[in-house]
Amino acid sequence: MKPYKNRILFLFFFLSISVSFAQNNLNSSEFLSPPNSTKVNTWWHWISGNITKDGITKDLESMKQQSVSQATILNIGDQTTWFNPKTYVPAPIKFNSTEWYEMFQWALKEANRLNIKIGVHNCDGWSTSGGPWITPEFSMKKYTWSKSIFDGDKVLNTQLPQPAAINNFYRDVAVVAYLIDEKKNTFQKPKVNIDINKVSIGTKLTDGNPNSTIIINKGDVINFTFETDIDGSKIALFTTVVFTWENLDKVISQFVLSYSDDGKVYTKISELEFAGVNRINTVTFPTKRAKYFQLECKKGNYEVAEFEILRANEMPAYSPQVSFLLEKTASLTPAHESAFNTPVKDNENGIAENSVIDLSGYMSPDGILNWKAPKGRWQIIRFGYTTTGVTNSPATSEGIGLEVDKMDTVALNIHFNGFAGKLLQSAVAFKGNTFKFLLIDSWECGFQNWTKNFPEEFKNRRGYSILPWLPVLCGDFVGTPKLSDAFLYDFRKTIADLIDQNYYEHFSKLCHRNQLELHAEVIYGNNATYPPLDVLKSNKHVDLPMTEFWANPNSKGVPEYQPAIKPMVYFPTYAALVNKNHIIGSEAYTGYADYSDSPANLKPFGDAAYCSGINQMILHSYVHQPLDKKPGATLGGFGSSFNRNNPWWEFAQGWMTYQARVQYVLQKGEPVVDVLFYVGDQFP
Repeated sequence: MKPYKNRILFLFFFLSISVSFAQNNLNSSEFLSPPNSTKVNTWWHWISGNITKDGITKDLESMKQQSVSQATILNIGDQTTWFNPKTYVPAPIKFNSTEWYEMFQWALKEANRLNIKIGVHNCDGWSTSGGPWITPEFSMKKYTWSKSIFDGDKVLNTQLPQPAAINNFYRDVAVVAYLIDEKKNTFQKPKVNIDINKVSIGTKLTDGNPNSTIIINKGDVINFTFETDIDGSKIALFTTVVFTWENLDKVISQFVLSYSDDGKVYTKISELEFAGVNRINTVTFPTKRAKYFQLECKKGNYEVAEFEILRANEMPAYSPQVSFLLEKTASLTPAHESAFNTPVKDNENGIAENSVIDLSGYMSPDGILNWKAPKGRWQIIRFGYTTTGVTNSPATSEGIGLEVDKMDTVALNIHFNGFAGKLLQSAVAFKGNTFKFLLIDSWECGFQNWTKNFPEEFKNRRGYSILPWLPVLCGDFVGTPKLSDAFLYDFRKTIADLIDQNYYEHFSKLCHRNQLELHAEVIYGNNATYPPLDVLKSNKHVDLPMTEFWANPNSKGVPEYQPAIKPMVYFPTYAALVNKNHIIGSEAYTGYADYSDSPANLKPFGDAAYCSGINQMILHSYVHQPLDKKPGATLGGFGSSFNRNNPWWEFAQGWMTYQARVQYVLQKGEPVVDVLFYVGDQFP
């Protein structure tokens, strides 16, 4: 059947929230001395094995003194530049070792004594779910392909190129063929050899495939040697940054272009600057006829998928018919938000759905295609998948590994047993009481758009086979542009369903089977930076839906609140209200580890969060202090410094009580929804 957009499903979010409460819901004595359930919580980072029993005890006693009722252990590493790789203790405790679980048991014992609840992040690092127990077969995956063109009316017995793979992991899905218009392929570019720093890289930068990439760094020299002289007049560059929150338009790459008559002595043509990534950037230069061209990178450090020197009338090899292909296939962070709201023109016909031929049975396991091709010019796609290669971070060397497949329950079972299962074994009698929950922090693991059983899952959910539509995933129209766009909507919808059901829902079931809650910052959903997900639906699986807010600094580096004219947009808050969950948590006061801040600086940020629907603060962060040595351990570049070695921490009791009282009132209140807004199929 043809794909279609389901316009029946409704998604709602709440534009504004006010809180009312009946007097008989409040108790004055509880308001003055709030119960543990309404007190401030905290994250408790254990850094790089710098853990001591004495420090654990003193940390927990300090939390108790300041009325912190719950702490979440996040074990993290120091291999990134965010952390000072300083060793504070004589013998660091290795993650996932017997000694580490002894420290965990000690923390539970002491927390139980002090009536503090404990949770643990589900893996080493804070993003997101992975570890050394995850092999490529069970890791996050993305689809990949290679295209080949052949003339028919003969038997083809040829090796199809294997699509680009990461970590030497690749699995075939299908081989499809379809006739193409010969007029689109009349221009044959002269053969070119490309090397970087005198090492040949083959056709990776000219194959028209965004999946085959090369890292180009400042100082690299790229040489183009053509078979014959060409009249070069423009350069097409396609750099990719898969996952980021940065403004992609402000990412700059700079090169010096030169030419040579003999391949030895080069003369400068011009300096080139490319602004933006995740899209084709074309820069022109004075036409130069030559066989040898050279580019020296002056600024940049990105994955480059395509880098071509072209003639004036020539299109880049990567010129998909489908606009915003990579954005619409959940492959990377969109360069522009317009990717999903630009009208699709329906002024041309694509491949007929019933003309796409399945050749999977004609290819041997080693990629040899043996097929009697009918007359015509044939595009053949070898389609498969590989790992994304993304690892959990910032993790220790003992805890780092591939991120688990978020669309596969079997993979998630392996991940759960790899760490959470050991926590449960260590917790013994504390399971389900003092050891209360597991945490999934914010999604920072990039994009996933494939899993082993995706074709079957797609057919079960959407009602038609994905196979005739595989050319769309590789950039070609099937049917019409509007039909192809509708298929891509169904493709993303299937991704959203699988992440919802096989990651968040299944993770919740695993926790509940083991007497634990699941707390999570589910994919926020208020922009296209993240993979597709129905966040209103997915948050219902979480026992404590969470978001985050930052205490941003002024020009002097001190947190300073800037007044706003409206509440912040927190989709987890709206989802919690839809699901009648009145406790809405937030990673709170995330900053830049300034010891010069104070409750006076931070309080306005918290007040704004309360006005936006949050009613449970979770401090980011109380970093574990293994020693009494001041100023102590911090998160380096992130988080505010809530810990017993911070001079003002012992005076924070009043502020903590204030927050507990606010949270008591807000958690007792009933939400009053002023406006319901129909979002539609996709978030605006």
